Formats: sequence, C-alpha cells, structure tokens
Amino acid sequence: MLDSKIVKICKEQIFFLGTAVNQVVHVRPMKLFVDEKENVWLVSHKGTDKTKEIEVNNVVELCTVDDNTNVLRLQGKLLQRSDMSPEEMQQIRQQLFEGLPGIKDFFQTFMDPDMVVYQLDIDRVIFRSLNAALKEELHFKK
Repeated sequence: MLDSKIVKICKEQIFFLGTAVNQVVHVRPMKLFVDEKENVWLVSHKGTDKTKEIEVNNVVELCTVDDNTNVLRLQGKLLQRSDMSPEEMQQIRQQLFEGLPGIKDFFQTFMDPDMVVYQLDIDRVIFRSLNAALKEELHFKK
C-alpha cells in the first residue's frame, strides 16, 4: 500500500517515464492513473517507440517534482496484465478513459485497439524533499 502523500502526488502530477534500450535512455512525459486499490496504470499508443522500448525492456522509472519541491521516483516494471479477465480489463480501460485528462484526444473509445494499458509493478519508491538538501532520501519497499 502506498503512502497517502505519494498517492496524492501520483494523481496530481505529470511524471517523466524513463526507458532504456541498448544502453540508450529515453524520457517522456506521462500522466498516471491510480485506481481505488492504489494500482498505478499508464496508457500508450500501440506502435509508438515507447511501446516498442517497453516490449524490449519493461524495467522503467517514473519521476516527478511537485509544487512543494518533493521529488518522487517510482521504479518497477510495466506489465500488460494478461492474467486479468476480459471484464476486469474492460473496467480498468473504462476508468482510464474517464479518469485521465486528455486521453480522448488520442483514443476514440476505451476499447480502442490502439490503446495499450500498462500496470506499474512497483519495486521501489524513492521520496525526497528538495527543500531539505541535507535530508536523506526515503526509500520504501512494496
């Protein structure tokens, strides 16, 4: 279970997703979706460089800085949940389609076949306030 401060940041901030393929790092902005069970979800368009990179190496890091200069880093793997029932996945896709700002600019419906849905399997959470430069990072285990 994620700390409430971390969930709040996840829901409010734009993150930067870092992927790495062939020792080359790629970073791009992403908006996260956190469901009622505090699962973190991301959406991408099928066939983009990003989805191709995730297919090769699904180990990623997401990073943001909030308005209070708190830095949040989430490290883990992006998973396409093939173990979910079609009904469960449909429900998640519908929540994403209704809850992510701007998603309707990229996809026509929540069942758009070009929409790829990933769940972040978090291995490590790192939280640090930039206001407290001498303070150590706080590391959380899942």
